[in-house]
Amino acid sequence: MKKKIDNPIWQKKENWWFNVWKKAGLPFFPSQGEIKFYKKTVDKIAKRNNPKVLVLGATPQIRDLLAEYRNIQVYLIDVNIPVYRAMTRLRKKKNPREKLVVADWLKMPFPDNFFDLVVGHGSFSVIKLKNHQKLYQNIKRVVKKDGYILIGRCNVEIFLRNPITLKQLIVKYKKDPDYFKNFQNRVYILYRLIKEPGVYDRRIQGFRYHVLVKKAIDYAKKQGLSDKQIQDFYFIYPELGPKAVYTDVDIESIKKVKVMTKKHFVIKEVYQDDYHPIAKVFIDFLCQVKK
Repeated sequence: MKKKIDNPIWQKKENWWFNVWKKAGLPFFPSQGEIKFYKKTVDKIAKRNNPKVLVLGATPQIRDLLAEYRNIQVYLIDVNIPVYRAMTRLRKKKNPREKLVVADWLKMPFPDNFFDLVVGHGSFSVIKLKNHQKLYQNIKRVVKKDGYILIGRCNVEIFLRNPITLKQLIVKYKKDPDYFKNFQNRVYILYRLIKEPGVYDRRIQGFRYHVLVKKAIDYAKKQGLSDKQIQDFYFIYPELGPKAVYTDVDIESIKKVKVMTKKHFVIKEVYQDDYHPIAKVFIDFLCQVKK
């Protein structure tokens, strides 16, 4: 039976997000290695009495992991209902112990010392850098003193160390167009255009996708590539069109991430997958509150 949708505008947005994320996959979803890293901590808190976990957002892979534990109460906090519904359609396991709380991450409506674990994959990348400390403070307030925080963070070093130019991008495409059929390859090579003027703002550590894609498309046209060929550069998938890339995110340096994190938490363990160069965009930190 088709799920009832209260708002037709939401349904349209939900379907758009569903199509985007269904095809996006890694690195926007956690890798198998990251899920194994998260599972070690979930196993620890699962041994506690009435454990509670807070998920920032509604990432399907994290929810599928938590659904395996019959004693864990799961809270999802997300202000975007269409995204939540899309992610719910993408999960593989239903969880009767899962509850959605519609709220802003910067205004968490939970008691102090409430959660045994707070987990978020890429959550900080959609929060402006100036608000990161506020998010840390909210997490610090709601997690128990002996609780854990799992933070999947984007980092920029891999691209700054190995940049390319628009000319090199087009040469690569003409020489090896099959390379661009792989989503991870396409993400990786576009990120490597980070030193193109206007793409990365070092001051706010913001990556401007809309600037990047416009530059790539404009240059490709000047080099004689057809519209069909240019679609190969779209960040998500050609059939979704260029709107799928018109967003900006914060991608910090490792140093910046660690400095900000250590103001509130003790970093216990760090994990970085290496199945593909793009996987190194994410670094996962296992933390506890500073005592």
